[in-house]
Amino acid sequence: MRRLAEFMGPDIASIAWSIAACLFANRPLRDAISAAARPRISDCQIHGLSNTAWAFANFVFQHEPLCESIASSSLRILRQIEPPNISGSVWAMAVLGFRDKPLRHAIAAASLNRISQFGAQALANTAWSWAFMDYQDRPLRQAIS
Repeated sequence: MRRLAEFMGPDIASIAWSIAACLFANRPLRDAISAAARPRISDCQIHGLSNTAWAFANFVFQHEPLCESIASSSLRILRQIEPPNISGSVWAMAVLGFRDKPLRHAIAAASLNRISQFGAQALANTAWSWAFMDYQDRPLRQAIS
């Protein structure tokens, strides 16, 4: 944990993803990763942001300052996000209970604009996530169905 300060945002995102994928739930390590990731999250590109959100959703661990950093960085690059990362981000937001309205609206718009590019799994994840968050967007719901 001491070395986390040496890593850049994408490196921390990879570490968080790897630990979550192994279902390794060590609270002090999660806290250290959250603290290290927050000031470096703006260094991450699309994949790193999505991986970080996914990792913390798998930890079922909400770190509000980190979520806010992910949200603001995601808004900055949302036009570049591919459908699997859109659906993964929405899923992570749902699991974490993250309710950032500007990000939700922006992701809903991005989803609607690219819905024809979503595969079956991305559509299922997106539909479940928006329903779980009780987010009502009629055009998006109609496009998914």
